[in-house]
Amino acid sequence: MSTDISIEPATPMTPGARHVPLVGAGATRWAAVAGIIFVALQAPIPFIVGDAPTIDAPAAEIRDYLTSDGGRILVAMTLVAVAACFFLWFLAGLRTYLHRAEGGDGRLSALAFGAGIATITLNLTATMPTVALAWNDTAASVDAGLLRTVWNLNTLALVPIGSTAGLFALAVALIILHTGARPAWLGWLGLLTTILSVASVFYLLADGSNTVLEAINMAGFLVAMVFILLLSVLMVRRPAEVAVRA
Repeated sequence: MSTDISIEPATPMTPGARHVPLVGAGATRWAAVAGIIFVALQAPIPFIVGDAPTIDAPAAEIRDYLTSDGGRILVAMTLVAVAACFFLWFLAGLRTYLHRAEGGDGRLSALAFGAGIATITLNLTATMPTVALAWNDTAASVDAGLLRTVWNLNTLALVPIGSTAGLFALAVALIILHTGARPAWLGWLGLLTTILSVASVFYLLADGSNTVLEAINMAGFLVAMVFILLLSVLMVRRPAEVAVRA
């Protein structure tokens, strides 16, 4: 009696690709779960922060927000810090997963890993000055000039995340589209994430509040969350094998 067991591929393979077992499938699945938890913690942040003043709001409005609703910022930053732990776990598993699919020297998977590290580092540090003002109502005792400087820094320090997040999504998308490791539509979603993320960087040229660029920034954030969530879900559902080039 034959003992050969064939495994049905989870997704259609691209020409020249073949599915092979992935060593450490359990670790891959747990890394993917960490990615889902990351999205669950990170995605609500803009809604927790609420209707924050714009970058060019009067100093009195900024001060009132930080003293009255500063608790929102503290909660948001706490979630960001906890989410970072899960993102790093996810990132480590994703690097192995992508390298296995990519093969060779794994240049794109290394690029995705490095860009992910840069993104989470910027995300952790960008808002800390504003957190300091929200802590213990510190904003109530600082002068208007310092208050505005820190508030501007809070907004502008987050903008460069678009370049690193876009590079992360681009590297992952290219691996998916080149190897067929995941469905092609996920790769195209990654490219959309890249476009929106990089476009948000041009907010630096606005020199003030810009509704269109702010909308692009929010869209890029939400699409990135969806991209990471779907990638994680697919890794959970089918971690045991990936498609590699023949």
